This record gives sequence, structure tokens and C-alpha cells, in this order.
Amino acid sequence: MNFWSAQVSSRFWSSLLMALTVFFIAGCKVEDKTWIDKMLSEMETAWIEADKAGGGQDGRDKAVSLVATKYFRPGMPMAEAFELLNQLKSQEFSIYEYRHEGTRIWPNGELKPYADEARKKKFEREITQGTSRFTVRKDQYGRERLIISKGVAMTLTVDAKKAVVISVEANIWASSI
Repeated sequence: MNFWSAQVSSRFWSSLLMALTVFFIAGCKVEDKTWIDKMLSEMETAWIEADKAGGGQDGRDKAVSLVATKYFRPGMPMAEAFELLNQLKSQEFSIYEYRHEGTRIWPNGELKPYADEARKKKFEREITQGTSRFTVRKDQYGRERLIISKGVAMTLTVDAKKAVVISVEANIWASSI
């Protein structure tokens, strides 16, 4: 072995050792989870814990909604909430905005009047002028199972005059073929 190959070999092994040391000290990150993945995972955990506690459907929905308020907290500025909604939209969540005067696909859909009189009256009663309700939904998320799929829905109510989130409700479900 000549001087050059011994020196290269030494550099290689010391670099490899240093890289492995940094890798193990810093921790290995197998999967880079987004805040959306974390939120869904926390919602599932909350649902399971509420189910074990015997809270029924209302208890499970409250537990899941509590998790959602961590991410879309009441009082959150609309601009911040819209940034998160855009990230959800990029992950193939469907988002609809309901207002007193009509509905649209968010963010760029045309505001259309409600299709029938009964629906119009219902939403006019539930949603006051200057308030928007956003429904965020994904019917299949997570790893697909053979016959079971999981879904999530959230409803954010926003005060457009104050430009803040007023409330958040959420639920998750599983369905089978």
C-alpha cells in the first residue's frame, strides 16, 4: 500500500465515522411528518382515548375537535388560518366556503346562491352576515387498507369583520366497503 492510498483510505473512514456519529446523535428521521400528518394522528389518538372512556359519539367528536383547536385556535387571524387551509388544499382536502348569501369552492370558486329555498333559509339562519363557515374534508387519508378507509372533516367559523377564527369543530370516521 502506498502513501496516497493509505491517506485516502484514512480520510474515507474518518469521514464515514463522522457522518454515522452525526446521524445517530441527531437521530434518524425515517419519515418527515407534516403538521397535517401530526394533526390527523393526534385526532385518531384522541378519538380512541375518548372511545375507551365511554364518551360516545359526542365525547369522541369533542376530543377530536379539541385537537383541531390546537391547529386552528379561536382568535387566530384569518390570514394565518388561510395559510393552513392552503396547505390542506395542497394535500387534496376539499374546502367549501358557506356564507349567508351563498357558497363556493374555496379559494377561487365563484360564489353561487344556494340551490333551493330550504337550504338557503337554513344557511341564512345559521350563518350571519359577515361570517363564513369553511368545511374542510378528506374522505380517504392515511395508509389505505384493503376494505377500510378513514375520513376527516372540520368546520371553521370565521368572523370576516374581525378577521379571526371564531370556532372549530372536527370529526373523523372509518368506513368499509
